[in-house]
Amino acid sequence: MVAVSRSRRWLRRAIAVGAWLSLLMLVGVWASIRLSDRWWPGTFLSFLARWIWAVPPLLLIPLCLAFRQRSLVAAILALGLAVGPVMGCASAGGVPFPERRPDSK
Repeated sequence: MVAVSRSRRWLRRAIAVGAWLSLLMLVGVWASIRLSDRWWPGTFLSFLARWIWAVPPLLLIPLCLAFRQRSLVAAILALGLAVGPVMGCASAGGVPFPERRPDSK
């Protein structure tokens, strides 16, 4: 019984650390992209696919719901930061239906 509680405690702690590290990582990515004209890692990050940054919070939210509800706030904030300022509320696909001009064929 002791081994189960230790492993569960370790899992809860790992989820909490992952959620907060995800939030800190996204704050750093967002700051780097904002400073992309002045710092080369920011320039590199601004040319990467930005949807990748939403994957860790998306994976952590169900784990937080199941094991560590207090860390859910950090995971949701990280997802909001990824979708909002980092991705610019845009998907990777671009415009789904481009406008057609009446004179084009």
